[in-house]
Amino acid sequence: MVSELNELRMQLQQIDEQLIRLLAQRQHISRQIGRVKHALHLDIEQAQVWEEQQQQRSYLATELNVDQSLITSVFDEIHAFSKAIQQQTQSE
Repeated sequence: MVSELNELRMQLQQIDEQLIRLLAQRQHISRQIGRVKHALHLDIEQAQVWEEQQQQRSYLATELNVDQSLITSVFDEIHAFSKAIQQQTQSE
């Protein structure tokens, strides 16, 4: 049982590492998006795009049986950080 627990913990650690790497990639893309929006004179907040993305995430979460409140909470945080990165990029 202890070895099984250790194996499961190791799997979680690997997933956490993957998540961090993906968030780093997302952060890089957010910077690029900020630069493009600035060049196109677009607002950082694109409510319609955000709503469409939220719906897609909601459908996927339902399909994969992932708690909706978790998905909403996680992506609200990610979105807020992404907007901050875009604002920072535009002021550079």
